[in-house]
Amino acid sequence: SQIEVLMTVLPSRVGSLLSLNSLREDLNCSHDSVKKWTLILENLYFHFRVTPYTTNKLNEIKKEPKIFLWDWSIIEDPGAKFENFVASMLLKFCHLREDAYGESFSLHFFRAKDRREIDFIVCNKGKPVMAIECKSGSTTVAKSLVSLMPHFPNIPFFQVHNSRGSAPYQHKSGIKIQHIDIFLNSLGL
Repeated sequence: SQIEVLMTVLPSRVGSLLSLNSLREDLNCSHDSVKKWTLILENLYFHFRVTPYTTNKLNEIKKEPKIFLWDWSIIEDPGAKFENFVASMLLKFCHLREDAYGESFSLHFFRAKDRREIDFIVCNKGKPVMAIECKSGSTTVAKSLVSLMPHFPNIPFFQVHNSRGSAPYQHKSGIKIQHIDIFLNSLGL
């Protein structure tokens, strides 16, 4: 029954850092139990994790991942649902690149020490190849995205949205603002 409760709690945590301690408190159980249950649900394709991007693999293991659901239709918050949809499509893109071309693609997020973050960093052989920010309904470029560009020189930056009727454009910083349909089409999805 606690796993069922966990399944009802996880949709509200989509796009957030996966804090096992917080889940442990919510479920009133041991840390080991929550860890095992989340692993069981992950193995049953209920959710997947997106790890933080770092050049230090030990830090990547220590830091909390973000959690996303394979079935984003059960997410109530529209912004979280949109971010989950994008995460799912980017993960499928990474899997396609691996399966069809033998490339070593992976999906991450980036979070600076001051908590500014980029929703997704796509890597090939551990090196960033593109950065993506999700803004459901917003076509105004995110200031935090502009400020984090120096951390990832020479890769394309995208801000995707789901607002109908707005034309794609490129911000003076070089960030491409695009509707999700245009962005996914450019990836071949």
